[in-house]
Amino acid sequence: MNSKQDTIFLVHYDPKWKEMFASEKSNLEKSIGDKILSIHHIGSTAVHGLGGKPIIDIMVAVNKLEAGLDLIVGLEKLDYHYESNDSTEKRLFFRKGMPRTHHLHIVEKDSFVFQKHLVFRDYLRTHPNIAAEYFTIKQEMAEKFHDNRTKYVEGKRPFIDKIVVQAMEENQ
Repeated sequence: MNSKQDTIFLVHYDPKWKEMFASEKSNLEKSIGDKILSIHHIGSTAVHGLGGKPIIDIMVAVNKLEAGLDLIVGLEKLDYHYESNDSTEKRLFFRKGMPRTHHLHIVEKDSFVFQKHLVFRDYLRTHPNIAAEYFTIKQEMAEKFHDNRTKYVEGKRPFIDKIVVQAMEENQ
């Protein structure tokens, strides 16, 4: 989906992002909390001081990805739209709003995808210089691919993968 409302633009860090996540987490817990294991704030909006797209990324952990399919109806009641053709990772992906306000990623709790998102987020939180480098890359990709989310994400992937490996090696 490419429309003027769905173009990629970055903004400076907004302290309201933390509150927006907390509010949405509460809504999710009320709606699907009995069917999930945990809810995490991920992505740039979860890293204090890091700019990014003004979209709250939320990761929900389940035992098995198939169990996440049972959450679609409940999430639709919260205005999340399932993107069934999203196959970039082993996850179920939902978006909310147009322009987008939230992304929801349902993943298995024991998966590499789950671990990768938390490791990357936590590393950026404790390494502001790496977070600043990441923001520069995001700016370059947003300028180059402002109307192509797939290319924007692909452009960031080498940096993310490098940092995840680095963080995991440091944590051993």
